[in-house]
Amino acid sequence: LVVDASGRTSQAPEWLSSLGFAPPRQSTVNAFAGYASRIYRRPPGFDAGWKTLYVRPTPPEGSRGGLIIPIEGDRWHVTLVGMAGDYPPIDEAGFLEFARSLPTPQFYEAIKGAEPLTKPNGYRSTQNRVNHYDKLPRYLEGFLVSGDAVYILNTVYAQGITAALMGSQAQADCLEKQRNQGNLIGLAAEFQAQLRQAVASAWHMATREDRRWPATEVTLDVAPVR
Repeated sequence: LVVDASGRTSQAPEWLSSLGFAPPRQSTVNAFAGYASRIYRRPPGFDAGWKTLYVRPTPPEGSRGGLIIPIEGDRWHVTLVGMAGDYPPIDEAGFLEFARSLPTPQFYEAIKGAEPLTKPNGYRSTQNRVNHYDKLPRYLEGFLVSGDAVYILNTVYAQGITAALMGSQAQADCLEKQRNQGNLIGLAAEFQAQLRQAVASAWHMATREDRRWPATEVTLDVAPVR
């Protein structure tokens, strides 16, 4: 039994093709989201009446948002979010100016005097993508594909670990049922179908939100481009 959980750069489609099996088709929903994060030291004596501050991007036009989360060591994890290609900069001046542009002044007021402990780091590869292993015409028995190798969710919604855990539970349930059969026949098809059901709610939540942006691009059930 082989389980591919190697993430979004999985080579499983190529492996299947090289063995004479059809690779999975793909669906994508891309809202062109991006974010930039950095760590700040919380200003001494800071008290604004909140512990966590969340400014949510609001479609169709409110493309900017941000999040301040307290972490250990009296620090803040600060993230700026941009949707529909309105990406937050990763230079010092641009990061602060983006924060200043948010709908509430509280965000900028909180960080403008805080000590930055790291430089801003950006990430923009946030499209939702599913490889439809549950629709393969023929399965390689004993080969399961899970996690981000199957379902990639927009990281802005922070569902990746949850989806991976739900997939792991589906895998455990399938293996428990298969043990009584005494072989691996049918396991691959059964698991990929169960994985789809396990992750369906997370996929629909992320893609439903991302479809609200006018610039979102959607492709459904197409042959992968490699």
